[in-house]
Amino acid sequence: MSESILSDIFELINAYISSSLSGYGKIYFELGTIFANEPERFRKARAKIEEVPTLEYLRQKTNAFIEQKVGDGSFKPMVPLQDIFMFMDTAFHGIVHDLILSKCYQTNEGQSN
Repeated sequence: MSESILSDIFELINAYISSSLSGYGKIYFELGTIFANEPERFRKARAKIEEVPTLEYLRQKTNAFIEQKVGDGSFKPMVPLQDIFMFMDTAFHGIVHDLILSKCYQTNEGQSN
């Protein structure tokens, strides 16, 4: 049952990423570049945001669900949870990056030939 719930969560995240980035993906990408080079500017902008972004909310809830299932013995990970969470974050960011590049900048990055 837990695996099915986790699969549904990942499907929801996939649908969210696919639908939302077409509207603001290019802005997200450009701001990401600016903020990576100017961390203080990012901190100031982030301090003004009162709501948790949807993808961040989904990530937090997914991590909490996985932690709960590990705690009750439903999941028995073969690697530390922090490694799993880092992998998930990296995968999501990679998917977002490739999707933005292909939709907003007409690149073929991430597509196999």
